Amino acid sequence: MSIHYSPPSLPTLQSIRRSLSDISSPPPDHRPFDTPRRFAAFANRLSQLLLPPLPQSPPIHTALKGLAAELSKAAETLSVYNNGSKILVLVHCKSLCSSLQDRAVAIAAWLALLASALPSGDGDDDFRKKVSDLARDMKLAQFRVSENEERVWCTLEKEGDGRDSSKAVQSGIVMDLARALGFDPGDRAEFCNQVKLFKGDPFRSHSVPERRVLVSLERILSNWSVEPVTVTPNWDFEIAEDAAAPVFPFKSFLCPLTKEVMRDPVVVLESSQAYERAAIEYWFERCIQDGRDPTCPVTGTVLKSLELKPNIGLAGVIEEWVGRVIDYQIKSSVQSLKEEPLSVDQVERALDHVYKVSEEHPSSRYIIRNAGVVQLIVTLLSNNSKTIGSRLRSKALTTLLSMAKDEESRVS
Repeated sequence: MSIHYSPPSLPTLQSIRRSLSDISSPPPDHRPFDTPRRFAAFANRLSQLLLPPLPQSPPIHTALKGLAAELSKAAETLSVYNNGSKILVLVHCKSLCSSLQDRAVAIAAWLALLASALPSGDGDDDFRKKVSDLARDMKLAQFRVSENEERVWCTLEKEGDGRDSSKAVQSGIVMDLARALGFDPGDRAEFCNQVKLFKGDPFRSHSVPERRVLVSLERILSNWSVEPVTVTPNWDFEIAEDAAAPVFPFKSFLCPLTKEVMRDPVVVLESSQAYERAAIEYWFERCIQDGRDPTCPVTGTVLKSLELKPNIGLAGVIEEWVGRVIDYQIKSSVQSLKEEPLSVDQVERALDHVYKVSEEHPSSRYIIRNAGVVQLIVTLLSNNSKTIGSRLRSKALTTLLSMAKDEESRVS
């Protein structure tokens, strides 16, 4: 009995080929997601199989209609992967991945039906085997989100609950997000762009959890800095104007999480990355609270051990640098307090420096005392009380009160 070969249904085949073309089309930009790439590879194999004309029969028509419906659904999901904002994909990575898993299983079933309906013959056996092989491969395929995607999804879900996050945790979130989205953690412009794309994403459902994630990311963005070095020191000296001024801290002095000069630097043994002890311990605690394995924020390594080792060498170098900064600040403050005529701005700046050193480095109060700063402030209040104004008087008294915590600095 002869088999009549012709297009079974032109609209059905057109729908299949259109969906396959959409699925196989590369995204407009680089996408770090593996799941859509794997699914597109199956689509490319299917495109090659459907090139020859197929015989007409009710089972084949049924199989092709089933394929058309499932491929259309898959194309919609791939459209979100390829054209939606990357943050949206992460927020919905589990549901998107699950959808492609369901489509793969359904397509495999329709391909199995198609293979069983194909006629036997020398030329058809090879074709039927290719269809059967593809059906088997798609049925066995396992689409899963990556560990990093899972971690970021979990974090974004928790952030969507509206909880407060410290600066250290926010920095860790940025690093995880950057890894998952494929950009440098220090690229603030790209982070800003991704948040903007998420905010205006036409695929967004505008659900309450999505809105909360957006608010959380915008808050993180507003608190995040491009260059940690420009934020961290808080030592207000003009390098360009004074060659004696100490240099800004080296990058290795800064905790990747707090963006501040470390006071108690420790090393995560498994990753050899240095952090401020309190910051990394808090990050570990937050990971455990979220029900996910603790990681090294900089490297993304999932840690088997949370053992930390004090970085004594780095601590010593940082302490030496801080000492130079304090010496410079005190000398600069003495000059400002002695200047005639008195400059209100310079005096206010000097008082701020002295107060900061006294409060943040109480062990260095003896430097302030030995430099005669306390007596200079007392003289300032005695001789210029009416001219300096209430704001400056308040700062001067607050600074003296801070210094009075040191017995030898008290003025009788």
